[in-house]
Amino acid sequence: MALKDGRCPNCGSILYLDSSVEKGHCLFCDAVFDSAQAIEIALDPTGVEFPNLPQPKYEGPDLRPGAGSARPVTRTKSQPAPKKAQPKAPPIVAEPVRMPDFKLDKKTRTRIILIILLIVVLVAAIAVPLIMRREEAREKLLVALPTFTPSPIEVEKDVNIGRTDNSYLLIALSRDITKDDAIRFFQAYAQKRAEIYGMDLTEAIYEPVTVKIVTPEGGWKIDRPAGRALLEDGSAVVALNP
Repeated sequence: MALKDGRCPNCGSILYLDSSVEKGHCLFCDAVFDSAQAIEIALDPTGVEFPNLPQPKYEGPDLRPGAGSARPVTRTKSQPAPKKAQPKAPPIVAEPVRMPDFKLDKKTRTRIILIILLIVVLVAAIAVPLIMRREEAREKLLVALPTFTPSPIEVEKDVNIGRTDNSYLLIALSRDITKDDAIRFFQAYAQKRAEIYGMDLTEAIYEPVTVKIVTPEGGWKIDRPAGRALLEDGSAVVALNP
């Protein structure tokens, strides 16, 4: 039995699954799912949406690791032993708890409110430009993608760009491509991203980028190659199973 990390495709809960058992059962939402799908999501949950839909109560075989798929889940109730009559203890009267009286004067309350407002403004001043820059760069990448993809795509349906710095790309192609095609596409995406962000076109532009290409027969994944050599000799490229 090989235990692996998995995530429930319905609610996203982290589970331990037996990879040799075809089906898994989520103890949190009662969903039943394919173990291979849950293990794949745990390896890379980026872009996965968990619907968290209500599930019917599961009454099937026990799918917990090590329980055996043929053994049903049974719940038995044991008969409680008769209780002996116990003498009643006199009631305990608790002393009322007196909360400390925290009274703030008007000047202190005003100061606290101003500090909170200042923190909110500072957070917004930092976060809003970052979000706007991310969205602007993402739009430019989406416009540019069809010009260098190995096959035609529908951007709204076939592409998902993730991470704050737009360094994750998931793309679905209608036909299979070679390993060399995958490498060239990865390089083109990394270079276009660097161009949009105003980066120098050095070896460093490849290291933060992950590209996952899904095709009818599987696809390819290139995940943050540590150096141009690993990319060019193909050792940073992993084949995806269909």
